[in-house]
Amino acid sequence: MHKSILAALITAILSAVLVWFSAYLGLPFWMCLLGGAASFAIPKSGLAGLLTTLLTTLLGVLFGVLLLKGTPLLPHFAYQREILIGLLVFILYLSTRAGLLAFFTGSVIGFAVLVASQGNWMIVCQALVIGVLFGFIAKSLNQLVAGENIK
Repeated sequence: MHKSILAALITAILSAVLVWFSAYLGLPFWMCLLGGAASFAIPKSGLAGLLTTLLTTLLGVLFGVLLLKGTPLLPHFAYQREILIGLLVFILYLSTRAGLLAFFTGSVIGFAVLVASQGNWMIVCQALVIGVLFGFIAKSLNQLVAGENIK
């Protein structure tokens, strides 16, 4: 079997299992899939990639909470939410200078999922962690199939 077909099959099967597992746990499957997508998007592999993906997606969730909790505390003025989002994204981007947080895409995914879920951070954290773990497994298996060395 061609390596790319096998990799696609592995990814498809694990995605289907992830969707089933998220439904079993009562978690929105789209959140889990975005966590898995973050695992595939990170250029690092192995445990360093897993740790960075987990930390950055959860940091994004924290910043999403700051947005949702902080907006009502600000005095009302035009574009307050937009200004706060700009400030938070600026800080998130600066955080990528830290070694384990050097994955802006993961932070944006966590931030966006939290905001889209209207602030249900417990559900979001569970879904993203499960998705990141499934994505890590799928990416690692695909690297093994391709004959790449996993660190």
